[in-house]
Amino acid sequence: MCEKQIGKKSVRPQVVTKFTKSGNMGLYSATQKTIIIYSKECHDISDYISTFIHEYTHHLQKNLNRKYQRLMSDYEYYRNPLEIEAFFNEKKYLSSVWKETKPQLNQLIKRKTRNNHEN
Repeated sequence: MCEKQIGKKSVRPQVVTKFTKSGNMGLYSATQKTIIIYSKECHDISDYISTFIHEYTHHLQKNLNRKYQRLMSDYEYYRNPLEIEAFFNEKKYLSSVWKETKPQLNQLIKRKTRNNHEN
């Protein structure tokens, strides 16, 4: 979904949706190469996609494990250059990722609706 617009690595991240509240919409674990999205924190599909883009940006950032904590001690969250890049990408790519995602989501909804009517 984001690979065309933002880029990719040789290893794709695992994406996990958790249906709990956490105080954050998402997080990226560089050691596990996993994006976690907390769906109860996302108010709509736009929040969900923005969060995915944000965390996917962290996946692409080089040496994230080493840099992130050092930068967090030097900057507050919103001034951390890694976070600034992730927020920038959210705004830059939301529309194009949504355009690419919407037809796939509509097909999935149609299939599920059809399956529910058949059962």
